[in-house]
Amino acid sequence: MIEIKSTLNPAIFKSHTSGKTYVVAGDQPWIEVPAGTTLNEVRWIPSYKPQKRPSNARKQIFEVEGTKGNKYTVRCSESGSWSCECIGFGFRHKCKHIEKAAKEIK
Repeated sequence: MIEIKSTLNPAIFKSHTSGKTYVVAGDQPWIEVPAGTTLNEVRWIPSYKPQKRPSNARKQIFEVEGTKGNKYTVRCSESGSWSCECIGFGFRHKCKHIEKAAKEIK
């Protein structure tokens, strides 16, 4: 079992030029491993502590229906930042579901 402590998930990389295999984790040096090593043989130890949400922070949660009938959860934090679980928000960090929820507030 190979252990790696990192803030990023590890990955397996096989060099096409040298043929060597490495475990890489972005913020750590690459570790050469035997050929055929899989991620099942790598134990990731996160090197950060998840931040706890303040107990007094309020969130507003909306259930918004999309144009094709899918339902999405839109959240607005006390600080005013918005998030949505749709794919578009994952790419652009904005979406029509957030716009629809924001109109509900106003």
